[in-house]
Amino acid sequence: RQGYTVGQIYYHPELAFKLEFPKQWRIINQRQAVGALSPNRDAAVVLTLSDKETPRAAFDAFFGQQGIQKGPNRGRNLFAFRAIDSQTGASTAEGLIGFINLDGRIYQLMGYTGLETWDNYGSAMQKSLATFRKVSDRRHLDVAPKTIDVVNLPRSMTLANFYRRYPSTVEVEKIAIINGVDEDTMLDKGHLVKRIVGGELPKR
Repeated sequence: RQGYTVGQIYYHPELAFKLEFPKQWRIINQRQAVGALSPNRDAAVVLTLSDKETPRAAFDAFFGQQGIQKGPNRGRNLFAFRAIDSQTGASTAEGLIGFINLDGRIYQLMGYTGLETWDNYGSAMQKSLATFRKVSDRRHLDVAPKTIDVVNLPRSMTLANFYRRYPSTVEVEKIAIINGVDEDTMLDKGHLVKRIVGGELPKR
């Protein structure tokens, strides 16, 4: 319920939004942010919540920071920016920043990389940030987490037979691991056996 991915698309069913990250980038979902790193770990796209009340206030606060230089409007409420070393005046990073109001929450969308790698990642980051939008499809909002269900065996059977009679939403190998037995282990009548239910995700 705190967010899941289908391919490179991140969905948050509680807050009802989605964001598609660039292909082959590694997605990292944390409590306060969700983001993705480029394969070489030299660029990032990050989504967080802002503590400001409006996008304008968030923009003003971001560009009011020392060492941040505002660039042109890139469309879809995204602006280019550069990070400037306050001691030397040299540019240290380049990126895109956007603030969007969705259901009364202000979201900060940011992509950044070094100056020398901007040409490699700028377009991919901009396309990714532009995919942020509200989700209303109940298939993506009503997902349930995986949970453990304990079954009291009505008769003796192997774990493999248990898996066929009481299906799980994970592979039989994982059911064997959580029960500490092999697939061909005979389980006695009355034995308590764990299975995993729920957690099925929509295709897209």
